[in-house]
Amino acid sequence: MAIVSGQIGSLKSIKTSLKERGISRFDSIGDMIRFNENYELEKQRAILKTEKALISETEALKVVSSNYQKSLSDLTAKNKAQLDAKIQPIQRKCESLESRSNNNSVTQAINWVFIELLKILESGLVSIFGLILTHRTRKIEKQLIETDERILENTLNTKTVIHNRSLPEIKALDHTKKVIKELNPLIAGALGENLVEKEIAKLSDEYILINDYTVHFDPPIYNKKENDRIYSIQIDHLLISKAGIFIIETKNWSKNTIENSDLRSPVKQIQRSSYALFVLLNGNRNKLGINLNWHHWGVKQFPIRNVVVMINEKPKEKFKFVQIKTLKELNKYVNYFDPVFKDSEVKRMHKHLLSLQTP
Repeated sequence: MAIVSGQIGSLKSIKTSLKERGISRFDSIGDMIRFNENYELEKQRAILKTEKALISETEALKVVSSNYQKSLSDLTAKNKAQLDAKIQPIQRKCESLESRSNNNSVTQAINWVFIELLKILESGLVSIFGLILTHRTRKIEKQLIETDERILENTLNTKTVIHNRSLPEIKALDHTKKVIKELNPLIAGALGENLVEKEIAKLSDEYILINDYTVHFDPPIYNKKENDRIYSIQIDHLLISKAGIFIIETKNWSKNTIENSDLRSPVKQIQRSSYALFVLLNGNRNKLGINLNWHHWGVKQFPIRNVVVMINEKPKEKFKFVQIKTLKELNKYVNYFDPVFKDSEVKRMHKHLLSLQTP
C-alpha cells in the first residue's frame, strides 16, 4: 500500500470556509452530502422537535399554574384562620354585650360604645389581614397570571409559536444549505481528489504520495518562454517513485465544464507547476541537495511527469508534456515506467520535497 501524507487541498479549503461561516457540524464530505439529501427532512424534524417541546412546556406550565393556585389557596386559608383566631373573641364579646338587658341608660350607652369600639377593632383587623394577604400573595398571583398567559398563548397560537421558535434552527439549516451550494465546486474537487488518493493507495509502499503540495518562491521563478513569474505552486498530488516524480492534478468535471473555454486550463496549470518544480529540483535553487546515489556518467536528473486525472469525462484531444488519464488508467500509467532510483533515494526525495514545502 502506497504511503500517503498530507490532507487533500480541497478538503482543507472546505473546512476553512465552513469555520469562517460558523458551521462546525460536518466531519467529512459524506456528512455534507447526507445533509443535502436530508435537508427537507431536517427542517421537518426541527418543527416536530419544537412542537413536542411546546407540548411538554405547556403541560409543565399547567402543573406550575396548579401549584400556584394551591399556594394561593393555602395562603388564603392560613390568613383566614389567623384572622378568625383574632376576631372571634371580639365577636363573642360583642354578642355578650348585646345580649345583656339593662334598663340603666348610662350602662346601655357604655355597652353601645364598647360594642362600636369592638366592631371598629374587628374591621381594622380585617383590613390589616387583608393587606397582609395581599402582600403575601402578590408575587404568586403575578406568576400565576404570567403562567396562565403563556398557557393561553401556547394553546391559542400554537402554529405561530412553533413557527417562531423553530425559525432560528431553520434559518441555520438554510444558511448551511446555501454555503454547501456555494462550496459545490470544492466538494466535487475533494471527492475527486479523495478517489485519486484511494486509487494511488493501491500501489505498493515503494510509492509515496504528498497531498496538496505547496511551495512559495522568493524571489519568484521566471519562465522566460512564457514571460511568467511564478510566485507559488499548488499541486493536488505529488507522487514520488523509483521512476521519478508525478505531478497529478484532479478534475471532477462534467462534459459541459470541459468544453467551457472560460475556465483555467488544467494543462497550462500543471505545466506551470512542472516547470517551477523542475527548476527547484534540478536548477541552482536546489541548494540543499538530495544526495542521490553516485552514477559514473554524472549527476542524475529528476524525471517529472505531468498527469491530469479526469474523474468523469475526458477530452479526446492529446496535449504536449501532459497526459490526460481516467481514474482507472492512472495506476497503469504510473507503473509503466522503469525504475531509475533506489528505495533510499525515493525516501531522500520525499524528505527533501517536504523540507521545501511551504507550511
